[in-house]
Amino acid sequence: MFERKLLSLQYERPSVNVDDESEFQNIVYWIESMKIRFYPPNDRSCLLAGSKNWNESYNKYLSEINYQGPRDDRKIALDFLLNLALRYEMEDIRTQMQMSAEDVSDLINLDLQGSGSVDFGNVDISSLEFIEELRSLSQLLNVPFYDEEPLVTLRAIAILLCKLRKSSRNQNNQNEQTNNSNKKQKMVATVDENILNRKFARKSEYDSIINRCANVIRLLYIKDVRELQTEINNAIVQVQSVTANPKTDSSLGKVGK
Repeated sequence: MFERKLLSLQYERPSVNVDDESEFQNIVYWIESMKIRFYPPNDRSCLLAGSKNWNESYNKYLSEINYQGPRDDRKIALDFLLNLALRYEMEDIRTQMQMSAEDVSDLINLDLQGSGSVDFGNVDISSLEFIEELRSLSQLLNVPFYDEEPLVTLRAIAILLCKLRKSSRNQNNQNEQTNNSNKKQKMVATVDENILNRKFARKSEYDSIINRCANVIRLLYIKDVRELQTEINNAIVQVQSVTANPKTDSSLGKVGK
């Protein structure tokens, strides 16, 4: 009766016989140590199969995790432990995938088993072709494939795709906001009313609009003007290096009359 829950928790065996003492103790210890993790690692040995006073430790453990059901019915107790383990497992997945509680609730309500809630059209979900394609998709997305319950794999793929789609949408929105912010910053950085309204030249008597346009053109081509000025300065320096250092021929000079 616990096959689906054990499969979801990836337990090594498909079923558990609660009447087998050793088997029951093993599953309780596995659930606590691998999924619930209520006790610190050093304190879990009391639930290890074959431990001394195991029943006392087991009853104490049920009390500490707030189990309110009957103690003599192991099936009910095990079902409680499995449900608690599934809840913690979902919380771990939510944390790893950075999903909100609302996302988890929506995914839990995603019913792939009922044909009335999900319309597969003319697709035969029990056909060999569908199973093989689903297997290929699970390998591509690195999602475990469950041969016994292929629709469980389909549910996992749906969860992953929903998460990836939401993550991509959030990233696009963030990039768009960043781009818009950068555009605004550039506009603010390039527009300075004091510069645009300043007189283009000291003796200029331009109209305010013409003066503004002249300042805009100056700002647009100020880099080119500066490069031109640099080249002119270099040319002047080269000419001065020739004219400012004339050579004198002393043999042509005369002394006296």
